[in-house]
Order: sequence, then structure tokens, then C-alpha cells
Amino acid sequence: MFDPLFGPNPIDQAFDLRRKRALGCIANQPASELRTANLDELAAHLVAPYLMEPLELRWKERARLPEENGIEVDHDGSGRPLPVSHMGEFTFGVPYSGMLGLFGLRPTRHVGEPPRGYVWASQELLKYSVAGTDPATARRARQQVEAAIKRWVAWANQDVSTFNAELQRSMRARLAARLDEIRASDDILAALDVPESTLELRQTPRDPPRHPGLANGRRRIQANGGELTAAPEPASVPGPRKGAGRPGWTRELFEEHWREAMTATPEPRTFPALAAHFTALNGNFGGVGGDHLRRLRTRKFPE
Repeated sequence: MFDPLFGPNPIDQAFDLRRKRALGCIANQPASELRTANLDELAAHLVAPYLMEPLELRWKERARLPEENGIEVDHDGSGRPLPVSHMGEFTFGVPYSGMLGLFGLRPTRHVGEPPRGYVWASQELLKYSVAGTDPATARRARQQVEAAIKRWVAWANQDVSTFNAELQRSMRARLAARLDEIRASDDILAALDVPESTLELRQTPRDPPRHPGLANGRRRIQANGGELTAAPEPASVPGPRKGAGRPGWTRELFEEHWREAMTATPEPRTFPALAAHFTALNGNFGGVGGDHLRRLRTRKFPE
């Protein structure tokens, strides 16, 4: 009735994407701020959005779910109807918290086949079922399934704990390395013993135009006997622009965010489900809706 959990995508793929994006933000830190920053505090602040929250299953709140004729058809946010119990099967639900996408990632260390279940996202429940023709068989089957789920959750959480610790150390080390580069450059400038120019530079007739558009305009005027003609329309820039001067989506940036959402989203990967794990331009996870993500994928950046 249910699909295997914790797969098929390796958890390392999700780690690599997050590590690349986290460490990439160091280059955007102004040198003036890095010179006076507390690196421990800055590293903790920068790394926080990229840390992964481990799974926590509240087994004491576990409950048996109603039979098929007692369940209303619902959806998990992806558009797929919830599976229901078959005759001879007993279905249970256990509340969970943590990063939903971990249920769809294969831990680095695991043994045997993964347990089967269903992530009921709208209710924050993990569903699983057991079959048994007698009380002893049903009880033993439930204990085996729950023990398997606990093992795989522990393996995934161990990977997450290792990743979070390594990412924080890497962030602190990269910040220190960049600060060393800044200070080395400061020492070279100080050794030159020449202050940075504060002169107001003015353009002379012999200087080329500071903007390539001025040169093009001058050539158009000369080519038309001194009469100014309209400039050609500039090439359009792909992707929407959000606010004055703010860059929009590029294919490279969109594909990077798309791959991360695909890795973190369990089957079925519908647009509403992917949107919950898709990072918007402002850096917020789940910052776009399913319809907007569909337009970006199918119209702006088709495969």
C-alpha cells in the first residue's frame, strides 16, 4: 500500500547543494564589516538558513487511524489523494517534525531495505501499516516496522548532525581565510605609503567615453550627417526583475534552485510540493507558489 521511505536520492546531493550556496555568500560580505566582525557570531548568523533540521517522531502520540470507510479523502498538498487501508491491514500515524525532505533522501550508512510509509504532509503525520491474521502476528509486525523506521530516522539524523557541524566549521574557516586575504591586501597598500586618490577626476576631450553607449551614439550622429537617430532597443534580460536594480532569475540560478528542490521533495514531485522546498530570489525557502514555479519551469526555463 505504501512506497519505500528514505530514497532514492542520496542525502549527499542535498548536502552538496546547501554547502555550495552557504559558502558562496561569504564573497558578498563587505570587507569593511569583516575587518571588525566577531567571526564566530558572523559565521553562526550566515550559516543558520542552511542548517538542516533533524527528524523527530513523537512515538508516544502514535495512534491507529480509522478504516477506509471512516477516512475522508484528503490531499497532502501535492494533489495526490491519500492512500487508504485495505482489508486485513491496520494503519497507524505518528506525528513528526523536522525537514520534510529527509524522508525522501537515502542516508549514507544504511543496512537492508528501507521501511514503507506515507508522509501525510498536511497533517504532519507519517503513516505506516501492518497486516496480521491474529493479535500476536499483528503486534510483531507493528514492532518490526516501527523499529525499522526508528533505525532509518537515526541514520538520517546522524548525517544531518555531521553535516551541520561541518558546515559551521567550514563557514568559520572560510570567513577567517577571507579576512586574512583582506588584511594581507591592507598590509601591501600600507607598505606602498601612498594614500588612495581623493582627487576629483574630470573627463578630457582625449578620454574615451565612460559608457559604451556614448561611443555608439557618437558614431550614429556622425554617420547621419550630424542628426541623432533613435538607438536600437536593448536586448531583453531573461527572468523577472523584482524592484529597481534587483537582478532576476537566470537559467543557471534557476536550475540550481530547481535541483535542490527536486532533491528535497519526495514523490510525487508536483509543482505545489516542489514549491515548498524551492528557494526564492530573496533566499526564503518555500517563497514561491506552485503556479509561479510552474510558469518559471514551463515558460521561462523549459527543459
